[in-house]
Amino acid sequence: TGPYSNRPGHDNNYLSLAGILDYSRHKDKKPVSMGVQLADIAGGTMHSAIGVLAAALHREKTGEGQYIDISMTDAVFSLNAMYGSAYIGGGRVPQPEQEILNGGSYYDFYKTKDGRFFSVGSLEPQFRRLLCEALDIPELIDNTFNDSYYTQIRFKEAVHDAFLSKTYEEWLEVFNEDFEGCVEPVLTFPEACDHPQLKARGMIVDIPKSDGTTQKQIASAFKFDGVKPQYKHVGAKLGEHNEEVLSSLGYSVEQIADLKDKGVLE
Repeated sequence: TGPYSNRPGHDNNYLSLAGILDYSRHKDKKPVSMGVQLADIAGGTMHSAIGVLAAALHREKTGEGQYIDISMTDAVFSLNAMYGSAYIGGGRVPQPEQEILNGGSYYDFYKTKDGRFFSVGSLEPQFRRLLCEALDIPELIDNTFNDSYYTQIRFKEAVHDAFLSKTYEEWLEVFNEDFEGCVEPVLTFPEACDHPQLKARGMIVDIPKSDGTTQKQIASAFKFDGVKPQYKHVGAKLGEHNEEVLSSLGYSVEQIADLKDKGVLE
């Protein structure tokens, strides 16, 4: 419903209308096109699934079905939990690189000497102390507990300079599996696939194919007690079900063969 109900759009359009992209960018720079379709997946798909489950529960309790109206723009607008509430409830407009989680503090990404990146989320005091010790800037620990904007920016500059002093591999040795201060490397997707945490969680599975081989795919993120997901199918090959579909539409074997000969079907 609404005046835009029939208006065409894509993920970046919905994020734009939801007010997310403006305060999520760097100052004086355009918003970044994300590789993950946030509005499509977290907005449309996940909210649709939650809506279906809620409607099924309502039916079970009342015997009444529900028509579910899901808007991807509505869904991603609802993700403005922190800064949206601050504006609606208090009139505070979120600004690029001015908030604690969008670059206005040292909660950010930092480049290494060789051009790789690490994420730093050491907001809490105990994590902040570990960060300062790991970066060899312990003298700044006490100053970081002053939450003034100026102090935070100075600390961010110190963190920035520290990361530039070593390579990615050198920092991996510092921020290893024993470090518990909310600092992680920004992995490439192949590196993520090989990460011990994701491997231990079984996030890549082998799916059987019709020819007897298997195809690796991303697994379900749901882990149930005593029940394992059943992975039965990979995506169909182009044209795999041509004959089945055309036969159901009344095409004869001869007609289907003729379409193949003419190159209409693959």
